[in-house]
Amino acid sequence: MSNQAAALNSVSLVNLALFKITLYIPMTSCGHIGNSNNPLQLPWKVEHLPRLGTHFKSVVRGKHVVMGKKIASLYASHDLLKGCKRKFVLAREKCNDCDSSDWEYVPQQDILNLSIHERVVCIGGVELLNSLYMTANELFFVVVNAELGGNIRMEPPNFKREGWIIQNEEHRRRYKQNRYPTSIFHCTRRL
Repeated sequence: MSNQAAALNSVSLVNLALFKITLYIPMTSCGHIGNSNNPLQLPWKVEHLPRLGTHFKSVVRGKHVVMGKKIASLYASHDLLKGCKRKFVLAREKCNDCDSSDWEYVPQQDILNLSIHERVVCIGGVELLNSLYMTANELFFVVVNAELGGNIRMEPPNFKREGWIIQNEEHRRRYKQNRYPTSIFHCTRRL
């Protein structure tokens, strides 16, 4: 996120206050958020981290959720998005795996316009997270303390330099159902 830190200086604080955008960023301790060769190899697989799935559902419940096409195809048959208001996909073409009656394809500007009035949660992919990073005012940063492989990286946020205030910090140990220790940081942007 360090390249976005410089851009933060050029973003008006008034503009930041306009948007209601939440980013949900799960990654491994090495910064991997996915694997383009094996999309199902995610650092936050629900079967490995059931409590994280419950946390994710609580964040998206009752909110609009936006994602890229690859992420949409992963969630198409999953119940993690049940309870969200609407599901938006930012893509140049439709996702064949997604039921067209349940998914809306929109340009990013429509998401920004909607976020002025209602909370929007962005769950990935990396290009979408990076493009909305400077306008987001809430962040759930999840670190799965394991190296699970992957080739899609994202720089972890520098909380202080990028104006994030940690509101809550939760560390979950490894136990029988939770394969990997996990840390969740709930942050808001300093305005």
